[in-house]
Amino acid sequence: MELNAKEFVSALKFVMASAGKNDVRYYLNGVAFEVKNSGVTLVGCDGHRGAHVDMKGTIQMPDMTYIVERVDIDTLIKSINKRNTVTLVYGDEGMLSAHIDLDVIALRQIDGKYPDWRKALLPSDELKATEQFGINAKYLAEAAKNCQLLTGKYPAITVKLRGPDAAIQFEPNIDSDYFDCIRSASMVIMPLRQ
Repeated sequence: MELNAKEFVSALKFVMASAGKNDVRYYLNGVAFEVKNSGVTLVGCDGHRGAHVDMKGTIQMPDMTYIVERVDIDTLIKSINKRNTVTLVYGDEGMLSAHIDLDVIALRQIDGKYPDWRKALLPSDELKATEQFGINAKYLAEAAKNCQLLTGKYPAITVKLRGPDAAIQFEPNIDSDYFDCIRSASMVIMPLRQ
């Protein structure tokens, strides 16, 4: 699978902000790569918030979900620096690797089943006007900052609500002049319990 390097790094940084760091649910301490025939969806989640980025790319891999260790994602982000493309390869030995020019970075898999992050996304017919809701201010600030990774020159975010006890969804308004490989992205933050 071949991906635009600049967009891939922005997408990885976007989802890493929501991935677990020292969670006892070890599979949350990485980034899920959901590979389908039309691209890859990157997902990060720590149980209180989540993020996804759906990217289109040239696919020559089987459909799968592969959870990559956080340390390998950090190494990958540092290695891509100003390169044009990244090629993801799923080898015969069952390991995912990233090929950047002559460099090959092994992406170690975390065993486990990643949560169904789509359940937290908001269908348009379930949106509700909400007078107030509680939210972790740190997560809100991080969501605004991370959405800027994908918005281009003029950052704008769409916020979706479906009630005071439901997840709050943030969608960066992706500028296709800057990001032509990213189809969609969102961050979800669970509200504070009252």
